[in-house]
Amino acid sequence: MKKTGLLLLSIFILVQIGFSQNQTQNEQNIKDFQNPPQSSKVHTWWHWVQGSISKDGITKDLESMKAQGNAQATILNIGLIDDK
Repeated sequence: MKKTGLLLLSIFILVQIGFSQNQTQNEQNIKDFQNPPQSSKVHTWWHWVQGSISKDGITKDLESMKAQGNAQATILNIGLIDDK
């Protein structure tokens, strides 16, 4: 009888530990969702086609990216080789 009681007590304790860890993870997930870490924010490619850029255009693009929550942009200059 003592072995059965000890076994039940052990199972109960393990279940309680599992639930408490699950609750802690849920709380962390909620915090991360409300304030995402930098590593999970949006990164984008930003194509500059054949040098068709302007200071005003760059400023507007950057402001738009910031408003949308982009954390990083990789600039790609494409079409720079003259086919003449």
